[in-house]
Amino acid sequence: MDVHCPAPSGPGPSILASLPLAVACALLLLSGPVAGKGSDWDDSVVGQAGAPVTLPCSAQLGNRTVHWHWQPAGWDSWSLVLSANHKQEFWGGARKLEQRLADPSFPSSGDLSLAFRARQQDSGQYLCEVDTKEGEMKPKRHIVLLVILTVSVGPPSPVPAGGTARLLARVSAEDWRGGVSWFSPQGVPLPRETLPSGGVLSKVPRFGPADQGNYTCQVLPQGPCGRPRFLFSHAVVLRDSTQDPFTNVSHGE
Repeated sequence: MDVHCPAPSGPGPSILASLPLAVACALLLLSGPVAGKGSDWDDSVVGQAGAPVTLPCSAQLGNRTVHWHWQPAGWDSWSLVLSANHKQEFWGGARKLEQRLADPSFPSSGDLSLAFRARQQDSGQYLCEVDTKEGEMKPKRHIVLLVILTVSVGPPSPVPAGGTARLLARVSAEDWRGGVSWFSPQGVPLPRETLPSGGVLSKVPRFGPADQGNYTCQVLPQGPCGRPRFLFSHAVVLRDSTQDPFTNVSHGE
């Protein structure tokens, strides 16, 4: 049986809980193929630094062994992350935080997905490879691209009244193909600018009380029609002027 990615488990978008600003977007899985010019991976996953991430892979293991390898951007070789066999014996080299196979019943379920707590430096391509069995010419292989999406807001929330809130989103993989957009708390798309560095910037000028709320970072991967969008919510609030030391000053008679 071929190694393949499990189908998406449900339709439509999902919105994660609001996160502190100047942190990476929360973990979301982009199931299914994501292809771009020059891409050689089968799936793409977007993860948050410091949060759990799962890289999909499935195959009937039988009495064989699964190996997960990692290739950081710019490298031309793979390093071993984790190997496991049907006896649930594990070994590996390039350790990840809290790494494991996601399904404890992987020998019988065929779910060989790799789970760990992602760091910014963990982005890159991951290879899921299952040993050959008798009659097969080559091992089953499935490549997953892990992308870290970071988001920052400047000036940091709370934003001064009348100031300009700058919403910046950036992906860690230069050759990843997809769209990143910002939406207001009312769901209105914000004008965006693609920076030379590859980041996507949206601005909210003259920030006032009506501009407060949850701003949404939308990630839309390139791929077949019907691919779901993925939404990440971030609260931006207005600075309380009564707490500003320069405006809340008592003067004597």
